[in-house]
Amino acid sequence: MSSRHLPRLLLIVCTFAVAAMAQHAVGTRVVAWPNPTSLGSPVLTARVHYPAVTAGVNAPVLPRSNGWPTVVFLHGFALLGNDYHELGDELARAGFVAVMSNTAQLNNLTQEYDGRALFTAVCLANRCDALSGAFDVGAIGLVGHSMGGGNVANVLANNPGYRCGLSLAPVSPLAGRAALVHVPLGIIAGMGDSTTPLLLNAQPFYQSMTGYRQIKSLHLLSQNCNHNNVAGLLLTTAAHRAVFANARDLGVAFLRRFLLGQAAALEDTIGDHAKSGSQFVALTHEFERPQIWLAGPLRIGSRVRLSMAGEPGIAGTLAAFSQIPSPLPTPVGPLHLDPATTIVGVYSFVGTGRRYDYTMIVPNDPAFVGVSFSLQAFGNGRNGGPILGNAIDLCIER
Repeated sequence: MSSRHLPRLLLIVCTFAVAAMAQHAVGTRVVAWPNPTSLGSPVLTARVHYPAVTAGVNAPVLPRSNGWPTVVFLHGFALLGNDYHELGDELARAGFVAVMSNTAQLNNLTQEYDGRALFTAVCLANRCDALSGAFDVGAIGLVGHSMGGGNVANVLANNPGYRCGLSLAPVSPLAGRAALVHVPLGIIAGMGDSTTPLLLNAQPFYQSMTGYRQIKSLHLLSQNCNHNNVAGLLLTTAAHRAVFANARDLGVAFLRRFLLGQAAALEDTIGDHAKSGSQFVALTHEFERPQIWLAGPLRIGSRVRLSMAGEPGIAGTLAAFSQIPSPLPTPVGPLHLDPATTIVGVYSFVGTGRRYDYTMIVPNDPAFVGVSFSLQAFGNGRNGGPILGNAIDLCIER
């Protein structure tokens, strides 16, 4: 099949959408790791929640090749990681190891230092600990609430290796720190939060993130969303649980996109599904480079929405038969597609809504089952000029 057939194939492609992942049994284990750095608490204590063979304290870790994507969690002022057992369990059920830090209960600076140290401590524990092999050390993210939410930026300003950050009802980080964050970062905050009000904390935090990579986002939830229930604390009513469920779904999708590389998780992060939550009010987002995803699987005889999000201007997709093992450097970013077969696919104009949608159609013909190739986004980025974005592999399903 030659490149002249690719324009037709643009009408009949699909990507593997994020399937509903199994809900894993949850194991927990208390750890006390020596601090491998010279700053912070001498011993880094935490309760670790993880996918387990059977539920329970010190249960065996469910085996996974290369370990599980991992989240280090920083608690709020006067709290400990133990207080967030609902959040830790939900992350483990969704397929993450959650290291819920129990140090620096009352000290912002110590928590920042411990947040840096925990990255190295997790990497060391993966080699010589009761949880050895549980952690995917190439996929570690940082999550925090309140004081810990602000410290997400403070830690990432001196990032030891975290792949992304997620802040829940954060205090505003130290002056200038958010601008030094160079990974994707999301914020979830509520209109009912009187402890860290949006306009004094999450909003200026978001606006000051000028060096982020790929995407920054701010999800605003309803008046039901207060300082505590967004992180799974004090879930005393059905409305509180609805807030936590909405925040959990947004957070898990964000982590799946930026720790596991699942482009289809963008539908649950910034797509229509993300905006359909019962507590959702508004989404603000900006892009360092454009992002492309499909809203669902494309099977023969079906239609599905292809979305491309980026900064306003001309945008679209490139198409090729496959991705290449090592991206090819270009003046507008790395090309992930085979240059010998790459062509321009669909293109249009992205407006102030920062998104363009295109309906993809697959004929009801079994001969198309198994046809595959790849797409890569192109469009305007944070700096105003054209830039290449993410790439997705595509395959037609029955």
